[in-house]
Amino acid sequence: MKATSWLVLVSLVFIGTASLVKAQSPEVTHNSWTSGAPLPTPTAFATSAVLENEIYVVGGNDGAENFADVQIYNPVANTWGTGVSYPTGIGSASSAVVKNVLYVFGGTSDGMTPSNAVWAYNPKTKTWIAKAAMPTARWGSAVVVEENIIYVSGGQTSPTGKGPVSNVESYNPASNTWTEEAPLPVAKGQGAAVSWEA
Repeated sequence: MKATSWLVLVSLVFIGTASLVKAQSPEVTHNSWTSGAPLPTPTAFATSAVLENEIYVVGGNDGAENFADVQIYNPVANTWGTGVSYPTGIGSASSAVVKNVLYVFGGTSDGMTPSNAVWAYNPKTKTWIAKAAMPTARWGSAVVVEENIIYVSGGQTSPTGKGPVSNVESYNPASNTWTEEAPLPVAKGQGAAVSWEA
């Protein structure tokens, strides 16, 4: 994507039991923020990715339960739509897109048990398909794509903040296989990752 492509930030603010959620969609070249259409279902701990120029927000939590909702934002029209529900309620999953397929990794359905599930969504068939499970069950992992290989690093295995892992595993969507990579120097949960070229 070009440097002038749309950047979308989904922010969540809890005030008592009320939630204020807004999508903000600035053009980077303008160096300013504008308010977009509100997210229909307020959520925390969702995962998101860009698929066919739209932003898919998958799952999340309202403080009581995890959702299976898929909310889709069109930044050009500034509108939200509803996608095909995720196979289960999920929070703190990670996601990436390779060759117009959305992949969702791990997360937790009950807030206690880490998942190693991998699901792929194809917008042409509008279906979720189970893929080879991650070697390490976890939530809150960081995901990055490099040359059509997805790298899943770190994450957590415990709801108390204990149990971050240093595992790095790469997923090849073409062969539906996993490879163990060199671990992180320090175990990290709820981290971030970015792919960069000089």
